[in-house]
Amino acid sequence: MPSKWDRDATPAGKAVALFTMLLFNNRAFSLTELSSPDRLNVSKPTVLRLIKQLEQACVGNIRRELRGREAWYRLERPARVPDVSLNAEGLSQLALCREFLASLLPGAMQREIQASLDHMAAFLPRGEREFHGGVGAAVSKGRIDYTPFQGTIAILMQAIREARVCLVQYRAALGGKTKEYDFAPKRLLACRESLYAEGWIVTPKGTAEALYDDPCKLAVHRFQDCVLTVRSSKDVPDIPPPSTEAFGVMEDEPFAVAVRFDASAAVYVAERQWSDRQRVEEHGDGSITLHAQMFNGDECIAWVLGFGDAAEVLEPAWLRREIKQTIGRMKARYVAKKPKEAPCPETGPERGAETGEEPGAEKGEVSGMPAGQGGAAEAGADGLQASPGKSVKDGTLSASVAAGAAEGKAAVPDGQVHAVLEESMADHDALYRELAK
Repeated sequence: MPSKWDRDATPAGKAVALFTMLLFNNRAFSLTELSSPDRLNVSKPTVLRLIKQLEQACVGNIRRELRGREAWYRLERPARVPDVSLNAEGLSQLALCREFLASLLPGAMQREIQASLDHMAAFLPRGEREFHGGVGAAVSKGRIDYTPFQGTIAILMQAIREARVCLVQYRAALGGKTKEYDFAPKRLLACRESLYAEGWIVTPKGTAEALYDDPCKLAVHRFQDCVLTVRSSKDVPDIPPPSTEAFGVMEDEPFAVAVRFDASAAVYVAERQWSDRQRVEEHGDGSITLHAQMFNGDECIAWVLGFGDAAEVLEPAWLRREIKQTIGRMKARYVAKKPKEAPCPETGPERGAETGEEPGAEKGEVSGMPAGQGGAAEAGADGLQASPGKSVKDGTLSASVAAGAAEGKAAVPDGQVHAVLEESMADHDALYRELAK
């Protein structure tokens, strides 16, 4: 009788060894053979427990058959290996994509992707069944844990595939009121460490028709509930792919900007593509001037201020004026009344006294919601409007960014951009926020 335990093998290692034997040997194994010293070198009850774990992990269909009084096990395969064009390099690239998206996907979804890659590897030509994974990683700042929203993501994916309407409970602001909408999702969008469902708010009854002129983007992590209905969204128009014509997610009429960057930020800016039409003008002191197209003044302001004093808007004049006013408001916060508290040990008595902050004001909060956390195309408490310049079907277009530029005015009122710009000084990734309708 073989030794019941291999002290050098872990439970996970035994399960992997069993799966490998079943996967790469197109034959059945008896329980006696699997437990033998030449194979797993474990007891028969342990083999049965490992087989049950593999079945629960959905690694494939393990068939059991009796031959006399002995149980035999094999991993079921197709009668004929399908004609597929797979290669180890292609699977390695898919694994790399999975690793880059790891911060956005729930853990269970990542494991399912890995299992699918393993299954595909079994159909690689002989000699190529090993593909390289685990060579990439993603660094995430301010990531969101989407594990509690895996069910919501699955429903949205099904609704998109089958062109169906969802009944959603959505809360646009932290601590805000949850509202119900009939939503026709058309695409899942990944942007700035967040997932958005892009689609249309539709009529609640009858044939689904869009209620607004433009689609909206709803942050997946703000869904309180999502139910798939039988209503079809086939008559609701599709959404064009995101435009690269200009910088920004909140698409409006593009406008030209010229921004000068000091040498400290020049390399970072020059090596990136910010819009389809852009030009980098180099200067003798190492600085550059970027000429590019922008979609939205709000996002442009947040982006520029994210570089601190290393960036200066040269054109247009209205945008330069708006940034100057915003900097003035920000400065006022740091010269406000000093709080009555002990100075920080790191700064010392003098410096600690000089850097007082107004008590009772949480930095970057508006209406109970941190600045920069709003969906890119959410508006007001409802989070519905795709851009501040558009109205519902029975209304008219209000002043857009382009109109504001033509009149020499800021694209949006001062108060609307104040909070989001504060947080952008700490992290230039915070480009999105809630706009008041």
